[in-house]
Amino acid sequence: MNDALDALRTMDAPLLVGHQVPDADCIGSLLGLALAMRNVGKRPRVILSDGDVSQRLAFLPGFAAEVERAGGYSPRPDWIVALDTAAAKRINAPEKLATLSDPPPLLNIDHHQTNEKFGSANWVVPEAGSTSELVGELLEALGWPITAPIATLLYAGIYEDTLGFSLPGVSERALAGAARLVGAGADVALLGEKLVRSQTMSEFRLLKTVYDNTRLSAAGRLAWSTVSHGEFVASGCAASDIDNQVAVPRNLVGVQVAMLFSEAEPGNVRINFRGKGDTEVISLAKRFNGGGHRQSAGARILGRFDEVVAAVVSAAEAHVAAALA
Repeated sequence: MNDALDALRTMDAPLLVGHQVPDADCIGSLLGLALAMRNVGKRPRVILSDGDVSQRLAFLPGFAAEVERAGGYSPRPDWIVALDTAAAKRINAPEKLATLSDPPPLLNIDHHQTNEKFGSANWVVPEAGSTSELVGELLEALGWPITAPIATLLYAGIYEDTLGFSLPGVSERALAGAARLVGAGADVALLGEKLVRSQTMSEFRLLKTVYDNTRLSAAGRLAWSTVSHGEFVASGCAASDIDNQVAVPRNLVGVQVAMLFSEAEPGNVRINFRGKGDTEVISLAKRFNGGGHRQSAGARILGRFDEVVAAVVSAAEAHVAAALA
């Protein structure tokens, strides 16, 4: 943590980046930290394209509208800060970090178990419930003011990444951090309305497809659903709108592993893995060059949709059988 604090004190004009297809934790930690930096006289820029933000989360950037957006690494920042991103290859910049001829130092702040420690300085805390939780701790340690908009952004990230404080790994640390954000003015009522009780018609059609396509293994321990490219187009949704719909198969009683296959682009299949009880999914995701957390992971595979689904379901069936043996 001290390395992260020293880096944050030192930087003046950093570029903040997150992961591709940003979720609430990525958006909240990115914009919450950027806004806090701006409020203490620094000049942060953020890479966050409106087209990458889902319909459900489109309201969040409004809390940090004054933060400057960037399209890439130019002009050269004095630091890069990567948030909620487990690997350099997943950074949401249009050009790859590895292609830079003279890259600035990089501060890596994250909570993923599979983080590759790709920064010049790394603060990676796998036991933390979210990266937003970590950003809140950094701001408190620095003594930088946490305004109501910052608190709202960080609370959104904590709430979403812990599924409303319901996951097994939720700790006193996460709950205490969230409570301090509420005390700082986080708009809990607005977040509840936007995150839980608001849905566009296209999102409704997408969710209906996930329900209709949910399948259960013969033993009832594995469940999965699929959204093909054609079904994506028919729903009116974009890739960014795939979020936590994997909760549909996951919520079935008796299921130990749940998966959601989505094909927003033809031949590019995204897989969300979720484990329940004592069953982990991180090793299953790693088999397909993915990563994440013990019971929440993901991967991407290029190939024919039906063939990818068949191959991963077969591997998942064997994984569940081994876990329950």
